[in-house]
Amino acid sequence: MSAGKGIDVEAWKRNLRDADVNDDDACTRWFNNYFAFWHVCETKACKRTKRCAGDADACRDRCMPLVPQRMRFELQATLKAIDDKLPLEGVVQRVKEDMARFDETARTLERLGYANSSSPLPLAGEGKASAGQGPRVRVL
Repeated sequence: MSAGKGIDVEAWKRNLRDADVNDDDACTRWFNNYFAFWHVCETKACKRTKRCAGDADACRDRCMPLVPQRMRFELQATLKAIDDKLPLEGVVQRVKEDMARFDETARTLERLGYANSSSPLPLAGEGKASAGQGPRVRVL
């Protein structure tokens, strides 16, 4: 996977239109577009259209391990706050609080000598090794 030039911000914004929450494929494509996986995707259609246009599940499985844990946690916290029907100010406040706890946990783990303190909190389903996931990147 080659990063190439920078991400086209206009294409990224265009791809973040609302997704039908009842359509799993549409939601997966939204997540893939949120993280701009099309920028590093091996599928030529994704690169050409600058959006997720291939097998959304395969792309997510291949690329998600490359996303820093902190970014995944922040998105998860944001979606949870939105799902809790908080107003925008409440979402922002909740995410700030959750991120402060995440950062404090990371600092504590670093003080305790854990090498991978950038990912102190596992996400649901994480920790299961599967073949063909692609390269794993550790953020120091």
